[in-house]
Amino acid sequence: MVTGYLDPRPWHEYFPSKQRQLPDEVVPAGNSRNGSNQFYGGRFDWDALDIDDDEMGDGKVVAWAEKQLSGKHDRPLFLAVGMYRPHIPWYTPRKWFDEYSIAEVPLSKGGNDDLADVPAAAQAMSKHSWHKWLVENEKWDDAVQAYLASVSFGDAMIGRLIAALDRGPLADNTIIVLWSDHGYHLGHKQHWEKRVLWEQATHVPLLIADHRLKSSGTRCDRPVSLLDLYPTLIDLCELDPVDNLDGLSLKPHLVDPTAESDRMVCTTFKRGNHSVRSQHWRYIQYADGSEELYDHRTDPRELRNLAMNPAHDAVKQRLAGGMPSSDASEDPPTKNPSRAKQTARPSPALGQGTMSGEVTSSSVLLQTRLTAHTQLDEHGDLAGSGGVVCFEWADNEDFRDARRTPLRSVDAKRDYITRELLTKLNTNTRYFYRAIYGVSAEHLTGGPVCSFKTLPGKDNLTPVRFIVGSCMNYNKFLHGKLGNAGDVITATDEDKRLGFPAFAAMGSLKPDFFLGTGDIVYYDNSLRVAKTVSELRKCWHEQFRFPRMIDFFQHVPTYWSKDDHDFRFNDSDNATDRLPLPRTGIDLFREQLPIVPQDGMESPTYRTVRVNRDVQIWLTEGRDFRSPNDMADGPKKSLWGPEQRNWLQMTLKNSDAKWKILVTPTPMVGPDMAKKSDNHTSLKGFRHEADAFFAWIGENQITGLITICGDRHWQYHSIHPSGVHEFACGALNDENARLGIAPGAKNGTDPEKKVRQPFISPEPSGGFLHVDAGNIFDVTFYNDEGRALYDFQFPEMTVTDE
Repeated sequence: MVTGYLDPRPWHEYFPSKQRQLPDEVVPAGNSRNGSNQFYGGRFDWDALDIDDDEMGDGKVVAWAEKQLSGKHDRPLFLAVGMYRPHIPWYTPRKWFDEYSIAEVPLSKGGNDDLADVPAAAQAMSKHSWHKWLVENEKWDDAVQAYLASVSFGDAMIGRLIAALDRGPLADNTIIVLWSDHGYHLGHKQHWEKRVLWEQATHVPLLIADHRLKSSGTRCDRPVSLLDLYPTLIDLCELDPVDNLDGLSLKPHLVDPTAESDRMVCTTFKRGNHSVRSQHWRYIQYADGSEELYDHRTDPRELRNLAMNPAHDAVKQRLAGGMPSSDASEDPPTKNPSRAKQTARPSPALGQGTMSGEVTSSSVLLQTRLTAHTQLDEHGDLAGSGGVVCFEWADNEDFRDARRTPLRSVDAKRDYITRELLTKLNTNTRYFYRAIYGVSAEHLTGGPVCSFKTLPGKDNLTPVRFIVGSCMNYNKFLHGKLGNAGDVITATDEDKRLGFPAFAAMGSLKPDFFLGTGDIVYYDNSLRVAKTVSELRKCWHEQFRFPRMIDFFQHVPTYWSKDDHDFRFNDSDNATDRLPLPRTGIDLFREQLPIVPQDGMESPTYRTVRVNRDVQIWLTEGRDFRSPNDMADGPKKSLWGPEQRNWLQMTLKNSDAKWKILVTPTPMVGPDMAKKSDNHTSLKGFRHEADAFFAWIGENQITGLITICGDRHWQYHSIHPSGVHEFACGALNDENARLGIAPGAKNGTDPEKKVRQPFISPEPSGGFLHVDAGNIFDVTFYNDEGRALYDFQFPEMTVTDE
């Protein structure tokens, strides 16, 4: 059992699961309660929580480990228990804060000249900007109190583990190793956190308890390395030795903690920067040749750099012998296969899950992305990971007679995404699939079992049910008012861990597929504006790692359209050179979602899908081909572009489906806000094209046309003067919802009240649209909690104005 970024395959059991490395954690409402949004995206933060220890993630880990320690095992047990605290953020039960009075919190001694004698390379590593902010905002002592509270909480969890071991059957036959992966600065040398080569960051606690040793309870002050843990356990467990290990067994020190040692231990941070620690000295050499030297007999806090004193040249020369003679290459070759396995990079993860898209009666696209972790890193991103992937699929959950796609490598060029097209599938059939992935073809593991159902097809009467959603604003959802959210903010701490509540509600309805009608992510927000490719990709990573979204898309195939916010920015067209450029927005959307095959990235994203005998769906492209928004409206101005418009009219005319569903990212009927100019309802936008299209529908006697749109942050059912019904699905989350515009409103696009509107959201609320589609076409509006708000069924019933 581990709770870190490790390879899950060697473990028989893994808590909370092999796909999820950390259990749910309690997070207070709001963001950056005491810290600053400048640091780690607001995760350098702390707060006292009115909860019990058991509600903390570490409490859940310990509870699981206690059960392991209480049971009997028929073979040797290796139990790794990963504690998250005192890692930031320092959210801890209040009782641990109460143990430390602010007035008595110990602060690091030193002054503003702590960094005066260290080289520029060291100052560049130091987070002195953090320290400056904490001092200026009088929060230094608060932060130290929070750290100490988290340490005490961690100590209590370790105490629970020891107590469980003592109570269980393994007490007299267990070796205990307690260690940390790094130290921590709390303002010492004006630095916070790790990522430097000084003592405070590189010195870690290391305790080893073996009831067979007589040195129990003694301290050894000789320098050792965490690389020594593996050979030490091999030695203590009397296993066969392993050759070519960098570490040494610590058993001699455990037998005699006072034994002399002239060993030097090296720590490296980034290429070319090395620190060597001996019994009495620390010597640091940076990639640019600059140095630091500290004598721990007289300067244990490393406040006096002696590197420039020639009297210590011999000391530096001796300590330099403990540094590597050269840095390894980026991908070092090896002639020793066993050594290669030991130094292989960690296995990738599926941090964004696996999804299917563009399902038809006989084909589907499968997609996944290999990630380095399953949680966001300190930059708020979910980094990708190199490796290999294929998909295994079958028509049964046991994967009997399963088939596999070719094993393919993923790389940074395509954001570590892979996508495969399956063809020649049976109609109206449930298929099961999973990603098979790993660091190499020799080291593969299977992902979670997913599924999709092919469509019934043109000759089949089987009805389907599908869901339409739009406007998923991550920053408003996660950060509330800081993210420029509306008046209704309902996201709980649990929601912020798991993702938009609507996905749980949608999953309970068991849809056959999902239509995302644009604004799937928001590149532009008051907290950040994404412009570069890496910044745009981060928007997808941070949102699609939510567990609720992963769970939903594992079993619900998707179709996607883009709008302004997941193209470039609000109301964007193709007429400016403001970043991101149009080509970048087009390519990123195709890259991130399973819309077109990976070898068909130039394929048009407007398309039509025949669902069953009665239903055909059209998905239009509203950004790639549009005229400039500020162009005078008229016959030459087009949102669709001539080619797409001609395709739309031709395919509508040739369709024999009873219900023709036109899905558009932006509204065609509305009404919308009068100030808008980027959609078909806009008075100064693309109204001419919309009017001409509705006239063409009547002239060509196109029956059964229904439009469904995204973009608008409220739900409505409106009826165009021509008789065409439009359903707007609204924003998916409450924080992105607002009150709508009614027909006849002076600030709307229908001031003459020509549009009829049987339903409009009575209050700001997130939600989605659910459709039962067969011979009967039934539309239901839901809020994000899954409560039905309004239902309308075709064949059309009489609608009267109130």
